[in-house]
Amino acid sequence: MRAEVAPAFAEFGLSGEPGTDAFWATARGPASIPADDGGWDTLFLWRGSAASIDFESWSKPVPLRRFGDTDCWHARVRMPARLRVTYQFRAGDDAYADPFNPVGAGGDRSIAATPDAPDQPHWPAVGSDDVLPVPRTRIRWASERLGGRRTVRVHAAGGGGPVVLLLDGDDWLYLHPAMTAFDAAVADGTMPPVTLVFLRPRTGRPSSCAAPSCGRRSGTNCFRWSRSPAYRPTSTALWSPGRASAA
Repeated sequence: MRAEVAPAFAEFGLSGEPGTDAFWATARGPASIPADDGGWDTLFLWRGSAASIDFESWSKPVPLRRFGDTDCWHARVRMPARLRVTYQFRAGDDAYADPFNPVGAGGDRSIAATPDAPDQPHWPAVGSDDVLPVPRTRIRWASERLGGRRTVRVHAAGGGGPVVLLLDGDDWLYLHPAMTAFDAAVADGTMPPVTLVFLRPRTGRPSSCAAPSCGRRSGTNCFRWSRSPAYRPTSTALWSPGRASAA
């Protein structure tokens, strides 16, 4: 088994015998090499007991294989070109960020990106221990369309402008640094000033605002109560992971 697996580890630029202190001292991940189909073979490493990898909205869980009788577990995952995906390790009932990946998404998730994934110049790389800044403005919003009372956070990037409604708002607040990214994009002129509205999902329910008409009504109603000119929307954009539309 070692003769079969060890060359693949070397192929990914890893040195030392898997499971040894020397190996773990230089281990990193995930590491990718080109695949024959134009995608990428990506190696994930885990140190400890049996575990699997859970990818968010991309694939089924991937079990890890043990290297001999060592504490090294690994998976070689075929990924398509230009992929960026959030993932976590599952060991028993617990979830963990990848200890070998410096790019985190909250305390128990990491982000994997293939070498050809599009650059994200305005999105800072954050570690799993980093605490992201959140908007100071909060609004308690009563809406029949959204199923009752909801709490939204509001941030005026560059002083505010058209409304950008971010569904699954907690993800964009606490896992992915959306506020920082928008501020940076506005500051360097990549996009005009906007007003970000982070809409929290109802516990245990999928987002109930997945249509452009809902985004338009939500943006208008939310800021009808605000007296600040920065919070008067001139248009509304609807943003959820993997989906964006103008309204």
